[in-house]
Amino acid sequence: MRGQPDLLGTYYLASLYAFSPLDGTDQVYPLNIHLAHEHASNRLKIINKDLDLVILQDELHPATLVTIKEYSPTYTLYHIAVEPLVKILQDRKAGKTSNLILSVFTWFSKCGGIEFYTDNSSWLYYIYEMIRDFLREGDEFTPEEYQSNLAELRQAKKWGKNIRSKISKEVHLIELENRIAQYNPDNAFQTKLMEVAKLISQLNQSEDCIYRYLKPGLLMLDEENRMCFDQYLTFYWGDDNSWLGENVSQSIQTDLQETGHIDHPLTCQFFDKPQTSEQHNHDYPKAYFNAIEQLCDLLYNYTND
Repeated sequence: MRGQPDLLGTYYLASLYAFSPLDGTDQVYPLNIHLAHEHASNRLKIINKDLDLVILQDELHPATLVTIKEYSPTYTLYHIAVEPLVKILQDRKAGKTSNLILSVFTWFSKCGGIEFYTDNSSWLYYIYEMIRDFLREGDEFTPEEYQSNLAELRQAKKWGKNIRSKISKEVHLIELENRIAQYNPDNAFQTKLMEVAKLISQLNQSEDCIYRYLKPGLLMLDEENRMCFDQYLTFYWGDDNSWLGENVSQSIQTDLQETGHIDHPLTCQFFDKPQTSEQHNHDYPKAYFNAIEQLCDLLYNYTND
């Protein structure tokens, strides 16, 4: 099989990025494939260090060269605290503020793909259960410490299930636009909340979604050395200065310290046909993570003010 690199889109790729492809006609298959890919990948890194080059095949494309570009968020972990929301809901004067922030949380849960720490299938559920087992089996706690720590675990579970139930209701998503229109902020917190809600509104009106950019394992197959989407982006209880909060933080660091790759959102451009321009638009994931950053800042400031 000679000339196979042509079929992989080598020349389409070389044409777009203006480099000379490797002539693999004097090599046998599959060595010609390997050499052509290696040559193109090296040339591409010189031209654009943010691009990776792989060979992919799916239902719509034959085996072909594909450029991949990751979107790297500002932070490593995006863990959204639930405890501040509980405090807001307990404030009888919060009124429309409670409803608006519930709409924000609901959107991230239903549309944003973010798992909740009380869900049995979530990664953080395993972390909290591990801490619970550690408390039950440990003998270094005084009776008072044991009861205090157990109370923290019970509170996190109780309120977690309560909030999980609330943000599962479709009404909070349906009422998002009405709640924004009727909200009149009168302090710094409420003004910031309005800004976050408007960011969510823009995401909600987009035809795009974060799932389009999630392709786990595409750049690294070894799951043991990868940090997955549900690990760096999740709802958690919060209260970071408590016994439970400190143990959750330590357990997360221990569990993730060996990861060598993060499954960031990414875009793919297939070269099974000629391409006239580079197609790697990260506007949506950029807006998505910006909204999460703003929400996390809002909740942190609410807790610490």
